[in-house]
Amino acid sequence: MLKLGTRVGYGDQVGRVVGRTIELQPKYDIMLANGTILSYVREVDLVVVPLPSERSLVGGILEPMSMQRNDENEEEQDADPDR
Repeated sequence: MLKLGTRVGYGDQVGRVVGRTIELQPKYDIMLANGTILSYVREVDLVVVPLPSERSLVGGILEPMSMQRNDENEEEQDADPDR
């Protein structure tokens, strides 16, 4: 069962799950990017579309996010100017 808000592809279009039935084989309401709503779409007709990653690709490998820079900035902001 897909969660509400899941980004999905239907044919050559992309949309989000905005409703679903509670059945053995659930059907979904999909809101497409242009605002059109498709009702009672079968799960087998949908493809989950992953969200684009905010991390950058370096040499084909996802570069891990670093918190070090943020920590340094916070220390600078919290530093006592009289020291």
